[in-house]
Amino acid sequence: MDFLTGGDNIQNETLLSTNNALRQTGANVVYNDTATRQIHYIINGKNSTRKSLVMKGYRCVGPCLPAITAVEVENSTRLWSVPASWPSGKVPLAGEDVIIAPG
Repeated sequence: MDFLTGGDNIQNETLLSTNNALRQTGANVVYNDTATRQIHYIINGKNSTRKSLVMKGYRCVGPCLPAITAVEVENSTRLWSVPASWPSGKVPLAGEDVIIAPG
């Protein structure tokens, strides 16, 4: 769902912000789960550039999720603390990316 006003597309969940400056026309929250399906939004005069609000809804035709890429899963166990388990020969550091090519 897009909320278009004053040349901006207002992000979802802006209505939940504790920042009062964001509580102006277009602030919104969209609950788009099957059980809820609710839209809450604000229309007020706090920002003179936001004189109108266009709500643009989208519906998935077919699968709504992108295709899932299959990856090969290793059939061996890697022990985090054993350096020989890792292609680099050393235990990865916290926050370090580890890329392991299959095969």
